[in-house]
Amino acid sequence: MSFDPLDVFGGAVGSIFKRLLYFASAVWLGCATAAVGPVVSWLVRGGSPGSGLIWSLLLAPLWLLNEWAALNFLTVAIGLAYSVRAVDPSYKGWMILAGTASLGVKLGEGFSGKWLPLAAGWISWLVLMAMLGAGVWLLCQYFAARWAHHLMHVQAETTVRGIEREEIVRARLEASRPPDAPAGAVVDLKR
Repeated sequence: MSFDPLDVFGGAVGSIFKRLLYFASAVWLGCATAAVGPVVSWLVRGGSPGSGLIWSLLLAPLWLLNEWAALNFLTVAIGLAYSVRAVDPSYKGWMILAGTASLGVKLGEGFSGKWLPLAAGWISWLVLMAMLGAGVWLLCQYFAARWAHHLMHVQAETTVRGIEREEIVRARLEASRPPDAPAGAVVDLKR
């Protein structure tokens, strides 16, 4: 077996890139989900939509710099350590990281102001978090079903190969049987 250093190095770099993308997507999507809450609150207060709304979603991780910045930094640091050090980061870990980043942004919005814009922001955040969780769950179920379907095909192929192998052995035994031997006679192939 040959050892290919480029393949090993490429796999390691690809793995690090994949893990950093895992981390960045969880933090960005969690923050973008929570950034919708203040935008909805602002629109309910009577604000008009503009290009600032798009920028607030594109720069969503900057919303982590709020009154809860120390807790948000700790959350992001633990999430980064999990993303890099975990043997196989899972969907559940991704959702937990996205949810805690989202909660950190949402708590930074505060609880002051009129009740209607505040309630609209929190309800929109809860609906979006439920949608994100359902999407992650459906994606996990899709990959599990796809894996099970592939495994079913492999098992069926193995069964077919086993049957073919038995037929080949049976044909060889029949071919090695002397013509005058009865049909049920077993012939020793070791001779």
